[in-house]
Amino acid sequence: MFTVSPDILILGFIAGFILFRLFTILGRKDNDGNISTPVKAKVFKDMVDISAETTLEEGKIDLAIDEKDIAPEFEKVIKEIRREDPKFSLKKFLDGAKVAFEMIIEAFASNDRDTLKKLLDTNTYKQFEKEMDNRVQNKITLDLTLVALPVIKIENIAFSNKKVTIDMLYESQQINLLKDSKGNIVEGDSSQIDHIEDFWTFSKQLNSKENWLLVKVNAA
Repeated sequence: MFTVSPDILILGFIAGFILFRLFTILGRKDNDGNISTPVKAKVFKDMVDISAETTLEEGKIDLAIDEKDIAPEFEKVIKEIRREDPKFSLKKFLDGAKVAFEMIIEAFASNDRDTLKKLLDTNTYKQFEKEMDNRVQNKITLDLTLVALPVIKIENIAFSNKKVTIDMLYESQQINLLKDSKGNIVEGDSSQIDHIEDFWTFSKQLNSKENWLLVKVNAA
């Protein structure tokens, strides 16, 4: 009769405990502030309707304390937005915009077209799709590692015809490798971390069921 060694049982218990600890750690932010996959799903849901449940006195339009700390120069336009939608939260938008950045570049690298269609408008999606099609045609894969996203900044906020448009600056550290069908690196260096600046523009029609969409991408 086959018997299991006590040593094997102990090793199995230790391995299971380590995996459990890894899961709990990966469900939180890391030391660089990057939001990991289990958390992204929740914040992505917020990107569909980046707003906050707030209760304001009748006729009173005010900003949350954290919003004033983030971007006081945009106080006037934010108040205009919140006259139209009192639940609008700049803080919540920034949280969602960070996660959207991570999701979009990861989806672009892995040719995840379904995710990109949810977060990009038609014209921007076509630009991404063209690059993905070129990679597929040339049997090239993009191996992208987001090392850190240290800076996320609002460059401008515009509000017109009940549409909010927000220009964002992202500064990130990335490792980008192009590989052929055999996994050989044809462009890039696995030991080199690139500092990349991107200017992205998000837009949303207030009081609609539309998502916030990425409508423009420019590299610095």
